Amino acid sequence: MFEYTYENLKRMAQTEQGKKLIAEVKSFYDELYAGSPIPVTNYSYYKLIYKTGDRDCFQKIYYERRARLCYLQLLALADDAYIDELENVLNVILEEYTWVLPAHNLQKDNSFDYTVIDLFSSETGYYLAETLYVFGDRLSLDIRNRIYAELKKRIVDNFESRSQLWETLINNWAAVCSGSVGITYLYAFPERFDSVKDRLFACMERYLSGLPEEGVSLEGVGYWVYGFGFFIQFFDIYNQATGEFPEILERQKVVNSLQYIENACLGGKSYLPYADGGSKETYVHPPVSYAAKRLFGEKYTLPSYYSIDREFVSFLPYNTGKSSVFRVLYGIEKFGLEDKKTDEKKTVYYKESQIFIHKNEQYSFTAKCGTNAEMHNHNDVGS
Repeated sequence: MFEYTYENLKRMAQTEQGKKLIAEVKSFYDELYAGSPIPVTNYSYYKLIYKTGDRDCFQKIYYERRARLCYLQLLALADDAYIDELENVLNVILEEYTWVLPAHNLQKDNSFDYTVIDLFSSETGYYLAETLYVFGDRLSLDIRNRIYAELKKRIVDNFESRSQLWETLINNWAAVCSGSVGITYLYAFPERFDSVKDRLFACMERYLSGLPEEGVSLEGVGYWVYGFGFFIQFFDIYNQATGEFPEILERQKVVNSLQYIENACLGGKSYLPYADGGSKETYVHPPVSYAAKRLFGEKYTLPSYYSIDREFVSFLPYNTGKSSVFRVLYGIEKFGLEDKKTDEKKTVYYKESQIFIHKNEQYSFTAKCGTNAEMHNHNDVGS
């Protein structure tokens, strides 16, 4: 049913490109983590958000655990000797009291709602469900049972028992959360998917409604990769599971948005800097471009600049649009590494969004008019 099977991925890990990726991952993992204990967090780190506003003390540990999971997913494909380490990381994530970041569940009275489904708890569900699907009985029965139990409690029963805040939003949250929850169902609880399909599709409709008809992401390029990236990845997994190509993917706005990201590339790793864009690390990450290739073939060109090297490997767990490392391995082998260059000559004006782009062989120029008060714009001082 799904192309990301253990057998397919194992075979791809043994190809020339697969071996190169695994070797880079092993080198990087050994340098950062080999022989070191999995970091421990505590409640005093969690509550710093309302004492000092500090998010990083807790999040650094939270992210490192998932980074280790990311690398071990690949290493355990290539070498069974890493299964024990993979299970150890899975174990500490399963033991976390909550998968929700403190910044996402702080209440007005400085208490926490540990049971909400936020961006990162939903993504954690996705990672665990996919790991469970890929490795299957290569994981111990106890770990498999616990993954099922925690996914059922924290994601599935939770989602089915109440509405979630992001079901009313029209920004990246709607796509990331619903996409991750949907993928969790499709991998681990497919028999229950039909009961929530309409709610999940409605979230994707709401996300799409937040984009102007031009397809521009007013949240910024980074959040296009995040939000639209999960939009695409969910429908890729859905297409693999059902064989259906839903009508929403044929909308002109989807076409426009795929074309927008190509126009937004100003050359190299430079993209439109507006809203939450402008990071030098911003580019269209492999899981997004490969999902688009599966769904649309060569119809659209998503500019991607990467090669198998230390920089690429270092960003695997942290890229904007955090998602399946299995898709990276699969995509590199199936579609090859890309170095898509944006058009050398192009002038585009997005009238509704008031964004002007001009590119030629010597330079790229862009300007934005209108307001700086778009939804979810963190860049308060402009660009």
